[in-house]
Amino acid sequence: MNEIKVSIITPLYKGTDYIPGLMAMIRKNAELLPAAQKGKNVPKAKLEFILVNDSPADGLLKEEELIRNYVPDQAFELTAVNHTENQGIHAARLTGLSKAQGEYILFLDQDDAISDSAVRTLLTAAEQTHADVVAGNGCRLFFTPEHILEKQIPIYAKKAVLKEVGHEKMYLYGTDMIFSPGQCLIRKAVIPRDWCKRRLTVNGCDDFLLWLLMFHEKRSFCAIEDKIYIHNDTVNSYSSSYEAMERSFYAVCEFLEQTEGYDKKKIQILRRRYALKSKLKQNGSKRQKISVVLMNLDILYYTLKYKIKGYY
Repeated sequence: MNEIKVSIITPLYKGTDYIPGLMAMIRKNAELLPAAQKGKNVPKAKLEFILVNDSPADGLLKEEELIRNYVPDQAFELTAVNHTENQGIHAARLTGLSKAQGEYILFLDQDDAISDSAVRTLLTAAEQTHADVVAGNGCRLFFTPEHILEKQIPIYAKKAVLKEVGHEKMYLYGTDMIFSPGQCLIRKAVIPRDWCKRRLTVNGCDDFLLWLLMFHEKRSFCAIEDKIYIHNDTVNSYSSSYEAMERSFYAVCEFLEQTEGYDKKKIQILRRRYALKSKLKQNGSKRQKISVVLMNLDILYYTLKYKIKGYY
């Protein structure tokens, strides 16, 4: 069988302190890949890691120095790219994607983690299911401002919710059923051209946009039970900022409005969902809030559905 290459892409923004941990994590995954060859239908695999420095003020990433310090034995391939100016996470992911040689892509944030066997597990599932996107399970860790672990919750708490990852209506009416692209292996050949040609300038929802465009192009999704991903939530986490995510969400809507052939009714659903969320956060009487909810029972249905099935 031909060798399959998997490309892990990590944008860095003021994140040079994460490099040693990332390198160790990638090395462990690379070392476990040969074990996947024991399966009859699992081809030989190789790993490449692409770092994109989107914080030029921190100084240049020197590829030769990184290789000398972290991969002198060529356990995996390493590429370092430096932006001359800060361009945002979508642009950084696209820069990495343009350098990637892998058949499969994993977009990993600088402060998140994957298990030692994450790539092997996701690759095996991708080859067996032939899905375009395979999402693994994992957990979210919540820390206090003093960096003390406060609590942790699973991404998919119940097996029943895994099937909903492949249903577009959940993303439109409910929420993004994939918490992070770091839990996913994506077939590179099916990443939409629109997502690659036009970048989202407001950080936060470029991955949500990616899934919506893939559904638009009739791509297949599946989720597996294996816990392979850890997301770290801190008070400084961009994803914890409601205002920032709101701006990014509406930027997604504007992007889709300019996407040829995208159903305008779906955009209306997205806008209505977020408007409902905003109204419920505002100060108002209980009667007003009940009235707003009653006007959006379809959205309430999907919200309850994913929560009851175990997605938080």
